[in-house]
Amino acid sequence: MLALISLAHSELSVVFYEKVLLAWGYNNVVILIVGIIVFICATVGVLLVMETLSAFLHALRLHWVEFQNKFYEGDGYKFYPFALALLDHEEE
Repeated sequence: MLALISLAHSELSVVFYEKVLLAWGYNNVVILIVGIIVFICATVGVLLVMETLSAFLHALRLHWVEFQNKFYEGDGYKFYPFALALLDHEEE
């Protein structure tokens, strides 16, 4: 999940670059300046949101793992994986 968020951030930056700066063109200086401002705001916004989400998910995962270790005792019965060979096949 964390790797997907990092990949999504890089791809969204490329999409913002292509759709905002390249689609509007470089003919007009005003459009170029507005495009750069929109690109910077969109990229920083995505960076802040996705990196915050990444940090939150990582911390949540660590809390979950550490929390579950408090309750595991391991004094139950031995686990035997399911196998068809161990079943009794009665012929009818």
